[in-house]
Amino acid sequence: MSTVSTFKSPARAAWLPVVAWAQVAVAVAATIAVLASPLLGVTAGVLLLFVALGARSMKRASQTMDKIFAEELDRR
Repeated sequence: MSTVSTFKSPARAAWLPVVAWAQVAVAVAATIAVLASPLLGVTAGVLLLFVALGARSMKRASQTMDKIFAEELDRR
């Protein structure tokens, strides 16, 4: 018996498709719930807005720090 055949045991791998399809079903149900419920849709939109604003402010802070470091390193 080779090492490859011991890892391909049908008893061990039978639950993998079940778990994969369960994740897909939960994701589809969550997407439908978010799209169907106005409150959840607004909440998701607000969260997305906060993430976008946070990313924008981090980008600006990074650019400001780059300018500061460039000025400080040029002085030396």
